[in-house]
Amino acid sequence: MLSINSFLLRTQNPGLSAVKSSTVNLNYAELKSEVGRTAYELKKSGIEENDNVAIISSNSFNYFVSVLALWQIGAVPVPISTRYTQSEVNELLQTAGCKASLVADDISFDNLDAEVLSLNRKAKGKDELLSDEEVNPQNTAVIIFTSGTSGKAKGVELSFNSLLQSAKIGNQLLNHTKEDSWLASLPFYHIGGFSIITRSLLFRSSLIIPDSIKTEGIAKALNDFQPTLASFVPTQLKRLIENEVTPNEELRMVLLGGGHVDNKLFSSAMYDGWNIVKVYGATETASFVTALTIDDWMEKPKSAGKAIAPNIVRVVSESRFQLNPGDIGEIAVYSPALMKGYYKNEEETSKRIEEGVYYSGDI
Repeated sequence: MLSINSFLLRTQNPGLSAVKSSTVNLNYAELKSEVGRTAYELKKSGIEENDNVAIISSNSFNYFVSVLALWQIGAVPVPISTRYTQSEVNELLQTAGCKASLVADDISFDNLDAEVLSLNRKAKGKDELLSDEEVNPQNTAVIIFTSGTSGKAKGVELSFNSLLQSAKIGNQLLNHTKEDSWLASLPFYHIGGFSIITRSLLFRSSLIIPDSIKTEGIAKALNDFQPTLASFVPTQLKRLIENEVTPNEELRMVLLGGGHVDNKLFSSAMYDGWNIVKVYGATETASFVTALTIDDWMEKPKSAGKAIAPNIVRVVSESRFQLNPGDIGEIAVYSPALMKGYYKNEEETSKRIEEGVYYSGDI
């Protein structure tokens, strides 16, 4: 049985490889020490339990450690895209009520509406984990903003249980072992990237953080670290194929989602040896809820896959009654991994969640 304390580094084998990059190579014992020191420094800086703390950075070791350190304190990480302007960032900081922002040194804003702390500063404090208590699974683990493509960005509030359930359900497809290593190939400020963090922790896998998630960085990491699992959006995979990047021999599965996957891309990837699984999901469902393997794609290439139990996917009418096969309507999802709601936005939450079902707005 997976313990919620897996998120807080309580149950990992200390000697297992935890995280690798071009600058670090730590086992779980060493990672615990780094997280403990970072938690101490953040607490000394005024971060307290239940504080919402933004993280503004590209993927990095410090990003990963900061998420775990905030969880040690009982604070809530709020990942924010590095693509936003200062005014857009300030709007999100206000929406989430962030007390502070952990900002990478290569990102410069003149005036943020939250105290700015350096994400890159070296933690020199005491090596201590702050509590051995079990975490309430219903506590908020992270607030991830939707893209805002259909309006104002909303803060999706995911509990530890949401992340735990999503990882357990997805493991029916991924079948993790402690020998696995996850390539952090998507930004941590998106649910696809953040889920790589939680899957690594829950299943004792190693997390590989490339120097960048652009084509060159991914290609280098595939060659240098030989990951077994990765997750791409279609644009990433298309560029890898165009640049004649092929999968390393150990890479046993690649999740592909976050946008339309045309058949030409899928067939090209399959021809080049990529074991692609097309997935569909949302931030609100804490990652993917359906999956289409290569075998299923051969039979039904336009499909978005089968729902992974106990997830249930239906297509419903405007009045939210289930439609017949072939009818066009709205995608509705039941999943134990659903979000708690949109942060401090009951009106939008009630529009999207009714009696444990998420109404996606997707056709």
